[in-house]
Amino acid sequence: MTARMFRQLAAQVRQQSYLQVRDPSRIDDGACHNPRLGIADAAVNATAALSSGAALLLLDSSLSAERRAELADRATAAARYELRARRGSGLIDLVHCNPDSAPDTAFALQLFAAALLLLRRDGMPPELVEWERCVLRLLEETVPVLLTAGFHTPNHRWVIASAAALAGALLPEAAAGWEPAMRAILDEGLDIDSEGFYPERSVVVYDAVTNRALLLLHLTRGTPGALEAVLASLATDMLLLDSRLRADTGLSSRQDRGMRVVPVSLADVCLAAGALSGDGVLTQLAGALAAADGPREPAVVFWQAWAQAYFECEFDDDADDPRDNRFWAVFPRKQAARFRSGDLTATVRKDAAFLGAQFGDVGLHAVRFFQAVQGVGEFLPKSAEFGEGRILVASRGPRGRRPGYELPLGEPVAPDGWDTAVERRGLRRLEPLDVGAQVDLGDAAIDVHVAASGPAGALAELLIDVDAGLVAESGDLTIRLEAGQELFFEGESLVLRAETHAARITGGARAHRAWQLREAPPIAPGCARIVIALVTPVDHRIRIEAAQAWK
Repeated sequence: MTARMFRQLAAQVRQQSYLQVRDPSRIDDGACHNPRLGIADAAVNATAALSSGAALLLLDSSLSAERRAELADRATAAARYELRARRGSGLIDLVHCNPDSAPDTAFALQLFAAALLLLRRDGMPPELVEWERCVLRLLEETVPVLLTAGFHTPNHRWVIASAAALAGALLPEAAAGWEPAMRAILDEGLDIDSEGFYPERSVVVYDAVTNRALLLLHLTRGTPGALEAVLASLATDMLLLDSRLRADTGLSSRQDRGMRVVPVSLADVCLAAGALSGDGVLTQLAGALAAADGPREPAVVFWQAWAQAYFECEFDDDADDPRDNRFWAVFPRKQAARFRSGDLTATVRKDAAFLGAQFGDVGLHAVRFFQAVQGVGEFLPKSAEFGEGRILVASRGPRGRRPGYELPLGEPVAPDGWDTAVERRGLRRLEPLDVGAQVDLGDAAIDVHVAASGPAGALAELLIDVDAGLVAESGDLTIRLEAGQELFFEGESLVLRAETHAARITGGARAHRAWQLREAPPIAPGCARIVIALVTPVDHRIRIEAAQAWK
């Protein structure tokens, strides 16, 4: 093993060492203090990461004897704390949200067991005898509880199963007794769909969690279909990254929805999957992801070092993005499609935010349509039709009792009886809001055509949420957009500039200047809003295209 493989892990362990409690008189001796919470934390990104990471660093033969002794001491003290931190059930807490948590215990055990498995394979350092004893005790006592203590979300099943599988590789005699509980999880079947999505559709967070767990199941048990599921998931994830490797998370059902960051947590997964499948594209992508700027929690740093050491291959820091730079991919089950042409990437879908696009470092977070009609003003597509480079999303007919007005009943209505009386009331209906939005995607441009009927003269808007911080230029006016700001686009051309790219929007309108219409969707976090003011009936076209990055 080389020091280069472990350079980020060494830096991470050094940083966490400053947070480790070292006082034998304290009950939390050996724990990693969580500065955000102000208390000791046994979870995966705190004590577990420090202990496992410090132990793994001892594979580096270039370390001095003094440094090796220090790392072994820290790793062992942290492992002892992990044993003490368990509740009476045998489980630890994710202290800010999940008490007595089997899934969060499993995340921690994954690190301990994976580190020990690799250390045993490559030669157990003598400095870690006591650490090894603590880890084996932790695994043997905790895994039986882990397998029967439940979970919250789909990915948790595979984290629990993979932690138990790793422990079973280290404790084969004990593992025989765990098998019925393991089978109860594995017999549910792998939950990847035909389009390469897991239920959470979470590129930034949970795809890495699930794929890593399935790879560990493949390595330790040869679980049928596990490697194939990982490869299918990564193929889809590659389509959802923009030209700068940032993920489009608009399809996610989890906390990463709306985030636009590089999913560096996928780097070790790509490296491992590439090594196991012989797919050079994944190996190259692993290097590009590892070299990119993005969120790196301590556990992610551990897994990146572990994957390089286990598969005996380093990330290529100079790797270029190996993905195709031109494609059109439709996901019928998700009613969405993904497009790329060079630095232009876009997602179109049957959603209120029916279009999102990225021109290099110019981000158009969402394009929406809204009409000032009480209760039903936001365009919520009910259908989607896909062609080559084209999507038509539409909503036809009334939505319940709107647009319309309730009529008098001609009988007493109790003070608290409004809701129960509504369905018995007559209704004066207005013309339904029939809306269609067609999006055509070309080499360097996106054309959007919105047609909408409804009550004549109703205020309407095309709403384009863009990255805050962009410079907007139109005519003789140049401003820097701030988060939460609304800008009415009334002219023929508006240019949005970032550091390296620019995008031009054509097709402004000036039918009104109604700021922050009632019931209009809120501006996306971290965004400003461009408003194109219209009135019904609407038949309006805009074009979004690449522009010169310099003026």
